Amino acid sequence: MSNAGPDVWPALLSTVSAIAAMISAFAAVWAVKTVKALNDQQIKNERPYFVAGELGFKKLPGSSKFRLMFRVTNTGKRPSKNLRMKAIFIADQNKDGHDACLFPVSECEVAQEIPPNSPTPWYFDAVKLPQNHPPCLIFFGIVYDDIVGSLNYRQQFFMKWDGITNGDFYPDFTYATPEQGEYMTGMLLNKEDEYF
Repeated sequence: MSNAGPDVWPALLSTVSAIAAMISAFAAVWAVKTVKALNDQQIKNERPYFVAGELGFKKLPGSSKFRLMFRVTNTGKRPSKNLRMKAIFIADQNKDGHDACLFPVSECEVAQEIPPNSPTPWYFDAVKLPQNHPPCLIFFGIVYDDIVGSLNYRQQFFMKWDGITNGDFYPDFTYATPEQGEYMTGMLLNKEDEYF
C-alpha cells in the first residue's frame, strides 16, 4: 500500500500540468517560427526577378544611326517598383587597343510599377557609331523594390561587345566570360554605388 498522503496527489497533478503547459508553449513557439519561416520563404519565392534580353545596337529605319537598347523583363510573380538601371562601358583588357569606350555611363529610372511578364525597354536613339571602335565590356546593373514590405533587390549582368572593325560589327551584346566578369567586378568594386 502506498504511503503517499492525500496532499501528494494535487502537487503531482500540478507538476504534470506545468510540464504539459511548458511542452505546449514550446510547441506553440516552434509552430509560430515554422509558419513565419514558410511565409518568409513564400515571399522570397514570389519576389520580382528580372532577366535581361535584347541588349545591343539596333539599326534605326531610314537612318545611319542606331538605337542603344537594354531590355529587362520581370519574370517574378509580383510587381516591382522604383526600378533603376545603370550601364557602364569598360575597355576590354583582353583585347589590343585599350582606348576608352565612346559610350558614357548611362542611368535610367522607371516610376511606375513593373508587373510580372512585362518587358521594360531602356534605350538611347540616334547613336552614331564610328567606323572603328575597340571591344567593350558592359556592366549592366539594376536595383528595384518589391511591392511587399521594404525589400530591395540588386541584380548584375556582365556583358561584352566585340566592337567595330572597318564598319563591320555584331550588334548584340553577349555574356562576358567569368574572367571578364571578375575584371569588371575588380574595376567597380571600390565605387560607392547601390548597383555594386
